[in-house]
Amino acid sequence: MMDVLFLGTGSGVKNTTRAQTSLLVSEGNTRILIDAGQPTQKRLLEEKIDISKITAIILTHIHPDHTSGLPGILYEHQASGYTSSPPIYSERYTYEMLQKLSSIYNPSNYKIVLKELDNANNRILVEDLEVEFFPVRHSVPTIGIRVVSTNNGKCLFFSSDTSYLSSLKEKADCEIGIHEATIPVGMENVAEKVGFHTTPLQALDILENSKIKVLTHISDYTFKDPFVSNIHHIIAEDGMIIKI
Repeated sequence: MMDVLFLGTGSGVKNTTRAQTSLLVSEGNTRILIDAGQPTQKRLLEEKIDISKITAIILTHIHPDHTSGLPGILYEHQASGYTSSPPIYSERYTYEMLQKLSSIYNPSNYKIVLKELDNANNRILVEDLEVEFFPVRHSVPTIGIRVVSTNNGKCLFFSSDTSYLSSLKEKADCEIGIHEATIPVGMENVAEKVGFHTTPLQALDILENSKIKVLTHISDYTFKDPFVSNIHHIIAEDGMIIKI
């Protein structure tokens, strides 16, 4: 069974009640941390997740609300007695930026294991989980993710940050689809200009083939005005767990 723990469901700005983006996807003893905004280190401890048991980390893009929690995780990992990090996967631009940051944040006597995802082969196998990655449309190079269980074929789709991209509908044909919904309803015509994000209505259109539809990356303004949809969906909350 695949478990999805929403550690953080908030956007990068205009967000006062939610931790920033982070998901923990688990299957058996395999645990993949997807993104690590602030304060993921604290959220992992609150959820009683042993940081040393994380199998791999995948960062979808370099923006701080998806990566700024990483240094704390690595310090916590080192403090647990480990001398190297779990593998940290990212696309090329993010990988290059992380190389620069690691020279600043790298704990002494500890190796940060950075791995660049290869565009020529858009899949990696992390023990019980196969991860497919693909480009989305954001203000910096960014990847979306599809995680498939090698045990039962069930899958999870995660959009990361992106403006509306109709090609993602096929990727979102999964047991659970998770899509960002940063921009308020009614701003569909300008959502891309406002930071390359999507509205809840746009997100639900992408998730039409997902059995469970989840909206995340929520700002204080996303649902400031009433939002009604006849499409059954879930608005993610920090600490929420979905099992598929």
